[in-house]
Amino acid sequence: REAVVGSALSAVARSAGDGQQLSTPEELLVRQAAGGTVRLTWFYDERVLEQLADPSHPLRHLDFEVRQQSEAANCRLRSRVHVCECRTFSEAEEVGEQSFDVEGCTPGKVYVFSVRARAQFDGVEEPVYSAYSEAIRLGDADVAVAQVHEAAAGGPPPPSEARSPGPSEGAAPAASAAPAP
Repeated sequence: REAVVGSALSAVARSAGDGQQLSTPEELLVRQAAGGTVRLTWFYDERVLEQLADPSHPLRHLDFEVRQQSEAANCRLRSRVHVCECRTFSEAEEVGEQSFDVEGCTPGKVYVFSVRARAQFDGVEEPVYSAYSEAIRLGDADVAVAQVHEAAAGGPPPPSEARSPGPSEGAAPAASAAPAP
């Protein structure tokens, strides 16, 4: 039994490609909606989603932790972690985005969001985590982010929308994302 779990963890690590236990969520997109709601969407490794759907695979549960960070009045960093269930897809269905709505955000206030995967395997007591995705900043700093995107991509992103680059787009300039602590 332990050999099967170890083999499954190795397969998941190979699918991540960088030696991590789980793939990092990709292409994080943040949209400000009316009423203080922020909608986050991202893609996750299709192979891991297929393993989750396979009842014979030791991967038993997969969800995501959405990290929301903001600055308090005393200039200290505040962090909240929201848990978001993973959406699975049938074989005939195209793999769609994972998503989560963060409610109660103050329009204009700067927030930084990032997402990581959290999995539970048969025979492994503690959850296994991916690294956090690239952090995306939303709020007053959007003007600077828009200017960086405009210079790097030849045009501004749509208003009230920020996203991390996909794997084929390369790394974004350092000024477009806040470092994840």
